[in-house]
Amino acid sequence: YPTSALMGMGLGDKVFVDDGKIEMVIDEILENDIVCTVLTRNEKGISLKDEKGINFPNSDIDVRAICDHDKEVLPHICEYADIIGISFAQTSEDIHDLIDELDRLGKKGKIAIVAKIETQKGVENLPEILEALIEYGHSGIMIARGDLAIEIGFENLAYMQEEILDLCTAAHMPVILATQVLESKMKTNIPSRAEISDVVFAHKAECVMLNKGDYALETIKILTTILKQMDLVFRKNKLLYNPSFQWK
Repeated sequence: YPTSALMGMGLGDKVFVDDGKIEMVIDEILENDIVCTVLTRNEKGISLKDEKGINFPNSDIDVRAICDHDKEVLPHICEYADIIGISFAQTSEDIHDLIDELDRLGKKGKIAIVAKIETQKGVENLPEILEALIEYGHSGIMIARGDLAIEIGFENLAYMQEEILDLCTAAHMPVILATQVLESKMKTNIPSRAEISDVVFAHKAECVMLNKGDYALETIKILTTILKQMDLVFRKNKLLYNPSFQWK
């Protein structure tokens, strides 16, 4: 890990791998390495595959969302993309970094920006992220619930996604709700009852993102049906700000 990342870590901080399947705690920090104890108990063991994510929910890691590699490939992306998503957007500086690069390429204002909120720091700094996006104009927010649930705790996800939606509604910022929407339906063509209730909540967002699967057409049909039914009975929450908000 880069030195800037290790500076934000401390002994006892939790580390999660592959959407929380493996839980660890930091025991030692040795220059550019960390030594962890695995807390997850599984008699059969857990296979760790390539390109799986790592979460540090207790650590204040100062890493910019737009890296040098992103800047290298951005000119090619701009030739084809209508929207650019910023994964793990944590501060307004992350938004401005991308805007500056788009301006350098002559694409400022021509390509939309979506900031993915999926860390504790991203949640805390959401007002300033929204301010930067509003100033840019063509923008939106994605509630990336996979990493966000690990970062803030699964038990806090339902409350926090409601808060994010309300704040974005107050800011007139469109929201994409993502991660595991009708996941079982997409993969097996049989939805769980909990997934149906989840789609009801997704009605509050302006857009719903589905994951990959073999039953995309069937899933889109049932999603459309549920959302149309909810149009008849559901009105958006008009309480745009209340004393219990995260941002005071």
